[in-house]
Amino acid sequence: LAIHFLRGREYFLRAFGVHTILALYGLCLARMIFPIEMPFTVHIALQGLYSSLLAALSDTWLPGLLCGLWIAVAAAIFLHFFWNDFLVNKELAQFHQNRAPRAEKILERIQSTSARRTAVVVCLCPDIDIPMGAGLIRRRIYLPDEEYTDKELYYIIKHEYTHFCNHDLVSKFMVKILCCVFWWNPAVYV
Repeated sequence: LAIHFLRGREYFLRAFGVHTILALYGLCLARMIFPIEMPFTVHIALQGLYSSLLAALSDTWLPGLLCGLWIAVAAAIFLHFFWNDFLVNKELAQFHQNRAPRAEKILERIQSTSARRTAVVVCLCPDIDIPMGAGLIRRRIYLPDEEYTDKELYYIIKHEYTHFCNHDLVSKFMVKILCCVFWWNPAVYV
Protein backbone atom coordinates (compact mmCIF):
# COMPACT_ATOMS: atom_id res chain seq x y z
CA LEU A 1 0.00 0.00 0.00
CA ALA A 2 2.85 2.39 0.78
CA ILE A 3 4.32 1.80 -2.68
CA HIS A 4 0.91 2.39 -4.24
CA PHE A 5 0.36 5.72 -2.48
CA LEU A 6 3.93 6.94 -2.98
CA ARG A 7 4.00 6.15 -6.70
CA GLY A 8 1.76 9.13 -7.47
CA ARG A 9 3.80 11.62 -5.48
CA GLU A 10 6.01 13.78 -7.67
CA TYR A 11 8.69 14.22 -4.98
CA PHE A 12 8.93 10.43 -4.53
CA LEU A 13 9.25 9.84 -8.27
CA ARG A 14 11.90 12.55 -8.63
CA ALA A 15 13.89 11.22 -5.68
CA PHE A 16 13.61 7.49 -6.39
CA GLY A 17 12.18 7.02 -9.89
CA VAL A 18 9.90 4.45 -11.47
CA HIS A 19 12.61 1.78 -11.37
CA THR A 20 12.68 1.95 -7.57
CA ILE A 21 8.94 1.36 -7.44
CA LEU A 22 9.30 -1.62 -9.78
CA ALA A 23 12.17 -2.97 -7.66
CA LEU A 24 10.02 -2.71 -4.53
CA TYR A 25 7.18 -4.55 -6.27
CA GLY A 26 9.71 -7.17 -7.37
CA LEU A 27 10.95 -7.59 -3.80
CA CYS A 28 7.35 -8.03 -2.63
CA LEU A 29 6.89 -10.71 -5.27
CA ALA A 30 10.14 -12.45 -4.31
CA ARG A 31 9.20 -12.36 -0.62
CA MET A 32 5.86 -13.90 -1.45
CA ILE A 33 7.36 -16.66 -3.60
CA PHE A 34 10.28 -17.41 -1.26
CA PRO A 35 9.07 -17.05 2.33
CA ILE A 36 12.15 -16.70 4.52
CA GLU A 37 12.10 -16.76 8.29
CA MET A 38 14.93 -14.77 9.79
CA PRO A 39 16.72 -16.19 12.87
CA PHE A 40 15.75 -13.15 14.93
CA THR A 41 12.05 -13.41 14.01
CA VAL A 42 9.71 -13.85 16.95
CA HIS A 43 6.63 -15.97 16.25
CA ILE A 44 3.47 -14.40 17.65
CA ALA A 45 0.60 -16.80 18.15
CA LEU A 46 -2.75 -15.50 16.95
CA GLN A 47 -5.64 -15.51 19.37
CA GLY A 48 -9.35 -15.42 18.87
CA LEU A 49 -11.69 -15.98 15.95
CA TYR A 50 -9.14 -15.27 13.20
CA SER A 51 -6.75 -17.90 14.60
CA SER A 52 -9.52 -20.50 14.84
CA LEU A 53 -10.74 -19.71 11.33
CA LEU A 54 -7.21 -19.88 9.88
CA ALA A 55 -6.53 -23.22 11.62
CA ALA A 56 -9.83 -24.65 10.37
CA LEU A 57 -9.19 -23.51 6.78
CA SER A 58 -5.62 -24.83 6.69
CA ASP A 59 -6.90 -28.34 7.41
CA THR A 60 -9.21 -28.28 4.36
CA TRP A 61 -8.74 -28.41 0.60
CA LEU A 62 -9.63 -24.70 0.23
CA PRO A 63 -6.08 -23.22 0.42
CA GLY A 64 -4.85 -25.67 -2.22
CA LEU A 65 -7.83 -24.87 -4.43
CA LEU A 66 -7.29 -21.11 -4.09
CA CYS A 67 -3.57 -21.47 -4.83
CA GLY A 68 -4.32 -23.64 -7.85
CA LEU A 69 -6.92 -21.12 -9.04
CA TRP A 70 -4.41 -18.27 -8.62
CA ILE A 71 -1.76 -20.12 -10.66
CA ALA A 72 -4.22 -21.23 -13.36
CA VAL A 73 -5.68 -17.76 -13.90
CA ALA A 74 -2.20 -16.15 -13.81
CA ALA A 75 -1.00 -18.66 -16.43
CA ALA A 76 -4.03 -17.92 -18.63
CA ILE A 77 -3.45 -14.16 -18.34
CA PHE A 78 0.27 -14.63 -19.15
CA LEU A 79 -0.60 -16.65 -22.25
CA HIS A 80 -3.17 -14.07 -23.35
CA PHE A 81 -0.70 -11.21 -22.85
CA PHE A 82 2.14 -12.91 -24.74
CA TRP A 83 -0.17 -14.11 -27.53
CA ASN A 84 -1.49 -10.58 -28.09
CA ASP A 85 2.08 -9.24 -28.03
CA PHE A 86 3.06 -11.85 -30.61
CA LEU A 87 0.15 -10.90 -32.88
CA VAL A 88 0.94 -7.17 -32.67
CA ASN A 89 4.64 -7.77 -33.40
CA LYS A 90 3.73 -10.03 -36.32
CA GLU A 91 1.43 -7.32 -37.73
CA LEU A 92 4.08 -4.60 -37.32
CA ALA A 93 6.87 -6.78 -38.78
CA GLN A 94 5.50 -6.38 -42.30
CA PHE A 95 6.31 -2.65 -42.12
CA HIS A 96 9.93 -2.94 -40.97
CA GLN A 97 11.16 -2.23 -44.50
CA ASN A 98 9.05 0.95 -44.83
CA ARG A 99 11.84 3.35 -43.93
CA ALA A 100 11.31 7.08 -43.52
CA PRO A 101 14.50 8.88 -44.62
CA ARG A 102 13.28 12.32 -43.55
CA ALA A 103 12.28 11.02 -40.11
CA GLU A 104 15.60 9.15 -39.76
CA LYS A 105 17.53 12.38 -40.34
CA ILE A 106 15.50 14.05 -37.61
CA LEU A 107 16.14 11.05 -35.35
CA GLU A 108 19.89 11.38 -35.95
CA ARG A 109 19.67 15.05 -34.96
CA ILE A 110 17.81 14.11 -31.78
CA GLN A 111 20.31 11.36 -30.96
CA SER A 112 23.25 13.70 -31.44
CA THR A 113 21.88 16.12 -28.82
CA SER A 114 20.66 13.44 -26.41
CA ALA A 115 22.64 12.54 -23.28
CA ARG A 116 21.53 8.92 -23.66
CA ARG A 117 22.02 7.17 -26.96
CA THR A 118 20.04 4.12 -27.94
CA ALA A 119 19.57 2.36 -31.27
CA VAL A 120 16.15 3.07 -32.80
CA VAL A 121 14.73 2.66 -36.31
CA VAL A 122 11.85 4.70 -37.74
CA CYS A 123 9.25 2.92 -39.87
CA LEU A 124 6.11 4.06 -41.67
CA CYS A 125 3.03 2.02 -40.81
CA PRO A 126 -0.26 2.83 -42.59
CA ASP A 127 -2.24 0.56 -40.24
CA ILE A 128 -1.83 2.76 -37.16
CA ASP A 129 -3.55 6.04 -36.29
CA ILE A 130 -1.00 7.54 -33.90
CA PRO A 131 2.79 7.38 -33.61
CA MET A 132 4.11 4.70 -31.28
CA GLY A 133 7.28 3.07 -30.07
CA ALA A 134 7.63 -0.68 -29.74
CA GLY A 135 10.29 -3.23 -28.96
CA LEU A 136 12.26 -4.04 -25.84
CA ILE A 137 15.32 -5.22 -27.77
CA ARG A 138 14.85 -4.07 -31.38
CA ARG A 139 13.41 -0.63 -30.80
CA ARG A 140 11.29 0.95 -33.50
CA ILE A 141 9.28 4.11 -33.81
CA TYR A 142 6.21 3.57 -36.00
CA LEU A 143 4.69 6.57 -37.73
CA PRO A 144 1.30 6.61 -39.43
CA ASP A 145 1.35 7.34 -43.15
CA GLU A 146 0.50 11.02 -42.76
CA GLU A 147 2.16 14.28 -43.70
CA TYR A 148 3.91 16.04 -40.84
CA THR A 149 5.87 19.26 -40.81
CA ASP A 150 9.51 19.01 -39.77
CA LYS A 151 8.68 20.58 -36.42
CA GLU A 152 5.83 18.12 -35.76
CA LEU A 153 8.00 15.20 -36.80
CA TYR A 154 10.81 16.43 -34.54
CA TYR A 155 8.59 16.51 -31.45
CA ILE A 156 6.86 13.21 -32.28
CA ILE A 157 10.17 11.40 -32.70
CA LYS A 158 11.70 13.11 -29.68
CA HIS A 159 8.72 12.05 -27.57
CA GLU A 160 8.97 8.41 -28.64
CA TYR A 161 12.77 8.41 -28.39
CA THR A 162 12.54 9.75 -24.83
CA HIS A 163 10.36 6.75 -23.94
CA PHE A 164 13.16 4.46 -25.08
CA CYS A 165 15.85 6.46 -23.26
CA ASN A 166 13.87 6.36 -20.02
CA HIS A 167 13.18 2.61 -20.41
CA ASP A 168 9.45 3.27 -20.20
CA LEU A 169 8.59 0.20 -22.27
CA VAL A 170 10.58 -2.02 -19.89
CA SER A 171 8.76 -0.46 -16.93
CA LYS A 172 5.40 -0.97 -18.62
CA PHE A 173 6.30 -4.58 -19.42
CA MET A 174 7.24 -5.23 -15.78
CA VAL A 175 3.99 -3.67 -14.56
CA LYS A 176 2.03 -5.89 -16.98
CA ILE A 177 3.85 -8.95 -15.61
CA LEU A 178 2.96 -7.89 -12.05
CA CYS A 179 -0.66 -7.45 -13.13
CA CYS A 180 -0.61 -10.98 -14.55
CA VAL A 181 0.73 -12.47 -11.31
CA PHE A 182 -1.37 -10.41 -8.90
CA TRP A 183 -4.53 -10.43 -11.00
CA TRP A 184 -6.69 -10.74 -7.89
CA ASN A 185 -5.31 -7.58 -6.22
CA PRO A 186 -7.22 -4.41 -7.24
CA ALA A 187 -4.33 -2.15 -6.11
CA VAL A 188 -1.98 -3.57 -8.77
CA TYR A 189 -4.19 -2.25 -11.59
CA VAL A 190 -4.02 1.29 -10.24
